[in-house]
Amino acid sequence: MAGVRIRFGLLVLLVSCASRLSAEEGPDWLRRMAEALSQAEYNGILVSAQGPQLHSLRVEHAVAADGLRERLVALDGPERTVTRIGGRLVCTELGAESLHYASATPSPALADAAALAHYRVVLLGEDRVAGLPTRVLGIEPRDAFRYGYRIWLESSRALPLRSVVFGGDGRPVAQSFFASIEFGPQPSLQALDCPAPAAGVTARNLSEPVPRSRWVLPDPPPGFALLRALRDPADPESEHHLLSDGLATVSIYIEPRNAGASPLSGAAQRGSLSLFGRALGDYQVTVVGEVPELTVERIARGLVDSLQRDG
Repeated sequence: MAGVRIRFGLLVLLVSCASRLSAEEGPDWLRRMAEALSQAEYNGILVSAQGPQLHSLRVEHAVAADGLRERLVALDGPERTVTRIGGRLVCTELGAESLHYASATPSPALADAAALAHYRVVLLGEDRVAGLPTRVLGIEPRDAFRYGYRIWLESSRALPLRSVVFGGDGRPVAQSFFASIEFGPQPSLQALDCPAPAAGVTARNLSEPVPRSRWVLPDPPPGFALLRALRDPADPESEHHLLSDGLATVSIYIEPRNAGASPLSGAAQRGSLSLFGRALGDYQVTVVGEVPELTVERIARGLVDSLQRDG
């Protein structure tokens, strides 16, 4: 009996040590994932689901002298191609039309240790995706303001090959996975350029930083901070603010309301994407992000016009 207790005690000790090791390795894999997203070159077929809707995309990703280049081509539904060049220029082609958006919005700092304070990151085991070995990373939220994630990272490069987003009830609300992927240089992207905007289509330039925005958020959800506030020089009354907790991102769009138009009001959700709109004086505020509804509502209701408050 004593021998059984000793063996059981050793087993508990080994399991405890393995659990601690997984918890310690989890953040390191998260940092490796951030590096892979900025350095890996590949092309593949990505299947994405938001709620009941399923879509497939061809994804091409390359590293050039002017930064990352990426092209996403919809393989079902309306014809659509999204191109990102140097992390700044975004072109959306809808059939014969094209729209241009120039944006200096940075990506969230996935490797930022401060972000990990609001999540528990652990390794959950091994699996295979698209025929490749992966390590499964679990990212568990510590409060109700953010989702949980499970990410399958390719074992040698740490590139995410599959991800599942979990709502507050523990059920999946969105997921995506590579059905196939090939690694290596993408010559077709090195000379990639956006097509000229279609006749009558005005290119939007969202690259101008707002030095001191009139719109402030005194009490954001815990962990969320402003990354960037941008505006279009041709439409300085409209602004786009980007918040992040290091993993999740939330966009705030502020624009003048059209006279006589009914404001977008209340909440909406599609898969993992939550939206909340409200009127704020003569402006429409729309908050959208891959976060729970309570997060976008708190941000939308907490936004303040400092000019009115100071006045």
